[in-house]
Amino acid sequence: MKRIDVQILLYDSLEAINALMKSLVLLDSSEYKLVIHFVKHDDLPKDSYLDLLEVYKKDIKFSFDENTNIGFGNGHNWLFEKYKDKYEELIWILNPDTIVFHNALINLEDYISKIPNNWGILEFKQIPEENPKDYDPETLITNRCASTSMIVKKEAFEKVGGYDSNFFMYVEDMDLSWRIRIEGYKLYLLPRCKVVHEIGSSSRKEDEEIFENEFMITHILAGEYYLLQKFNMDSKEKLEEIQNHKWKDKIMEVYRKIVRQGINRIDVPEFIKENNYSKARW
Repeated sequence: MKRIDVQILLYDSLEAINALMKSLVLLDSSEYKLVIHFVKHDDLPKDSYLDLLEVYKKDIKFSFDENTNIGFGNGHNWLFEKYKDKYEELIWILNPDTIVFHNALINLEDYISKIPNNWGILEFKQIPEENPKDYDPETLITNRCASTSMIVKKEAFEKVGGYDSNFFMYVEDMDLSWRIRIEGYKLYLLPRCKVVHEIGSSSRKEDEEIFENEFMITHILAGEYYLLQKFNMDSKEKLEEIQNHKWKDKIMEVYRKIVRQGINRIDVPEFIKENNYSKARW
């Protein structure tokens, strides 16, 4: 069987992780064997997670680590560095607040057998809503992938050095997507590989709650501003948006933390500059 190493960061994820694990146990039989690597970033007792996961031990092999909350991308980089010598080709970056459709891995197997081998990331389709992005329904090629649920080729992740460690949370997946594309890999959206991910519901009430989420909005806007500067793209409109925002001081505080070690600028190919800049999913 082929091995997939699944990386999952835990932050206040007790309820969510139980639903996710149930879905992974119920996956249809495929050629893939899952090995899960958890790292806990919250203050919940370690035993509260281990007690919950105990029931799944006989079905899925997993490791469990603890770390301080070093952020999303850094957390995945940390897991990769610790376990990469055991990895084969496929890394599954997976959010704990997802539920995987039963036929996802069978469909993944079918997709990988048919698409060209120069792929770098394969993104699963999110239900009930997908990230807005350019996407070719015939070739399945997309311009960027979201880290909610995506398969990353080990050699591609290692070649670009993983996630940009300057990001704490949000936008780091767009940066990773662009750098992997620059190395010549293709990105694909796999519509028959599905996960349920409730964030981003279209109801007015939940949209209002999202746009009043100070942590989320400040990190998204600061991250987008940094991303545009890093890739030598026009950032004037983004700066104007920030300057007119009610949280402008906090956004710039987050931005200064992102760039505290400077900006390693990248000259991007025209194929990225020609794409519309994809806004955050909300």
